Amino acid sequence: MVDNKKNNKRKVVEPPKPQVEEEEIEDIEEQEEDIEEEEIEVEQPIKKQKETTTKSNNVKKQQQQTKTTTTTTAVATKNNNNNNNNNVDKKTSKPATKKQLEKEMEKQAIEDPIFKKKRVLILATRGGSSKNRHLMNDLCNLIPHSKREQKVDNRNALSQINDTCEMKGCNYAMLFDNRRDNDLYLWIAKAPLGPTIKFSVSNVHTLDELQMTGNCLKGSRPYLHFDTTFNNTPHLQLTRELLTQVFSTPKGHAKSKPFFDHVFSFFYQDGRVWFRNYQISDHEFKNERLLTEIGPRMILEVNKIFSGGFSGQLLYNNPNFVSPRNQRRDRKLFDAYATHKKNSDRQKGDERKAGAFVDASEIDSLFD
Repeated sequence: MVDNKKNNKRKVVEPPKPQVEEEEIEDIEEQEEDIEEEEIEVEQPIKKQKETTTKSNNVKKQQQQTKTTTTTTAVATKNNNNNNNNNVDKKTSKPATKKQLEKEMEKQAIEDPIFKKKRVLILATRGGSSKNRHLMNDLCNLIPHSKREQKVDNRNALSQINDTCEMKGCNYAMLFDNRRDNDLYLWIAKAPLGPTIKFSVSNVHTLDELQMTGNCLKGSRPYLHFDTTFNNTPHLQLTRELLTQVFSTPKGHAKSKPFFDHVFSFFYQDGRVWFRNYQISDHEFKNERLLTEIGPRMILEVNKIFSGGFSGQLLYNNPNFVSPRNQRRDRKLFDAYATHKKNSDRQKGDERKAGAFVDASEIDSLFD
């Protein structure tokens, strides 16, 4: 019984195998062949597209190579021509002079957009006379790139003007410093780095006071004329440069007219700068141009030159400068000395006249 149980456990019943017919096998093989043919047909156009793209890329590379070769050859030929021309110019042309270099620098400065934004801040201190105020108004009208500002209260803090220039967008500043007894000092500075020149102003004559026949259009650009003596000493060269930068109206300024009809002339004589303004007028019967004075007039004497804007180191101090107060004091002392001498001479004359007469003696009046 035991053996029968073991034999029963060892026996495994296998499932019946499916019976496949030969026709079905043939159909399956045909379907597989059709699928392979379709895959081959799909792969062939993909290969053709890849071949065409590779061919087009190769053509483009060849075209780029030809272009680069042509450009390199053209550049090489241009460089050779330029070198040949430069060699010819070096042989034939002369070196540039100082005047040509100065003209080129002026052109570059005019073309610079920063130069067109040049502005001059004009302001004054309190306590000025009416003549000084009218002079300031005349200069404001003659300088179209100027900008007015309120009066300065504290003379001891002139360096604050640099901050006002920065706030107003100004590059230069002109300060009319009014003192006692109608004394006037003119500070011209390039803000904020400097330099600064302090002038003493004298012999002021305004436009209303002169009433000249000359006239110019408001906003027109001026010519600047300087005496040849401005090229002799360094401090005069610096004053000339600063005056040109302040009084010259930049080309293309918004408030300026695109023509010239007057001249600002600066003459140096007796240690002073003489300022005059002339109109360029055409004569009726001649081709020559005449200069008719417009005004105003003033005389500037250089007192001090500083390195910074209204401050800094003292670069130049005029040894021959005498302040207007000292001039008045010397004049008063001279007048007092003259009157004292006149009185003393009169006393000496009276004494001399008295000593010329002899006193009557007693003998002459004895028999009377």
